[in-house]
Amino acid sequence: MISHRWGGTSSAVDLYHPPKHLQGTAGAARLRARPVDICCIVVYLPPRAHRQQSSGKWKTTVSGLINWVQQTLHQLPNRCTPIVVGDFNSELGESRTQRGQLGRDDIHIGRFCNGRPTYAGELLTSLLKEEGLAVVNTFWQRGGPTYWGNTETSQRTLDYLIVPVTALDGVRSCAVWRHEGRSLQVIASARPRDHYPVVAVLEVGKPN
Repeated sequence: MISHRWGGTSSAVDLYHPPKHLQGTAGAARLRARPVDICCIVVYLPPRAHRQQSSGKWKTTVSGLINWVQQTLHQLPNRCTPIVVGDFNSELGESRTQRGQLGRDDIHIGRFCNGRPTYAGELLTSLLKEEGLAVVNTFWQRGGPTYWGNTETSQRTLDYLIVPVTALDGVRSCAVWRHEGRSLQVIASARPRDHYPVVAVLEVGKPN
């Protein structure tokens, strides 16, 4: 949703689609509403294949989607702020901050990041570094977990909101919407199950 606080009517000026074999898993739209110029990129990475014969196809799909996101970013003009959102079905692993070290990872992944690094997570981390992006919800304590499995302890952050590092100062809030997630939950359970929405308020394009 684009706020019209500073006036203007939003309109999609460009649409971006992945290759045919990846369609249905990603898409993007560049929206303009003066002075706002953003591109919303939505991605779904399939969960890891457990059968060995499917593993190669899964890796090809995941790497293809990450590459498509990067190609889409390169098509955007400098004035456009990309916002990448989606279910990445991957964990990014601990940041350097959590390991008691300082390094460039800190500007891409915040200290509220957990889990073991995964193949998809490593590809995503490389994308963050190469394109100067940061995962918003790893910088906010209430930004995770976003997924609950079938046991009390199987809760992870698999869904991410990603913006340029330079846009982090414009984030006003970020949290998993548990009440709304509960109302959307389709699995009959007394406790959280499956993915819950994570929402951020981001201020972009504010005139001087």
